[in-house]
Amino acid sequence: MQSFSPDLARRVRTPGYLVMALLIVSPLIELSTAAWPFRAHEAAWRLSFAGTAGASLGWPLLGLFLTFLLAAAAADTGALLLVTGMSILAGVLCMLEAVVFALDALEMKGRVNPALAERYNFVSAWWLIKLCATSVILFVLALSALRAARRQRRERKVAREKSASLLVAAAAAPARVATPPSPWGKEEAGSPL
Repeated sequence: MQSFSPDLARRVRTPGYLVMALLIVSPLIELSTAAWPFRAHEAAWRLSFAGTAGASLGWPLLGLFLTFLLAAAAADTGALLLVTGMSILAGVLCMLEAVVFALDALEMKGRVNPALAERYNFVSAWWLIKLCATSVILFVLALSALRAARRQRRERKVAREKSASLLVAAAAAPARVATPPSPWGKEEAGSPL
């Protein structure tokens, strides 16, 4: 099976990054506009926002993964480090959101109609699991991107050292002058006639 060509990855890198940026940013903008006006001081609003955020995390997560995949194939260390940073930030935000969501779900549980309490518990547990799972996936993605970036740096360093040692070895080797063979043979090479 033929591997993915780094040259092809470099050619599709720019449009690929633009598509991935749209996959990542677009759902976040839609989430912000749907949550407007922000009423962060209300538990019901925070609970609704967390549920909507959990539902819209799939596309940004896919966008980060595909960016990681493209950056690894194109040997783009900068993009890998960007994926690492964005994944860590998003993972921390998801963990914080899970904590806030759990507290708000407990606070709002007393206001839920008793006939809907079982459904409320199930949906709340699912949203909490989804936020925690997304956070774990983002941390795994960040670690994978960081390892790939380090590996590419090491490979570049080894390649630079190898090419530098080849240049130094070629410059340090004494030049040999080819001497024509003696017409008298080996025994008489030193005698004039």
